[in-house]
Amino acid sequence: MNIIENVWAALKNELWNQRVSIKNESDVWAKTREIFHNFTLEFFHKLYESLPERVQSIIDLNGNRTKY
Repeated sequence: MNIIENVWAALKNELWNQRVSIKNESDVWAKTREIFHNFTLEFFHKLYESLPERVQSIIDLNGNRTKY
């Protein structure tokens, strides 16, 4: 339900895709900042706009896990 979980997942996936260029802890933090700052406003807007559908999915499934 919480859209921040989608942000974390996207960040983690992109970090994994760039793992070849990461050599140490400092690189991890630098890449993390770079990836986060490259997320577009549209990305966050789409997550926000998906909230009504997410809420409806939870209602339809009586509080059980959703596809999100």
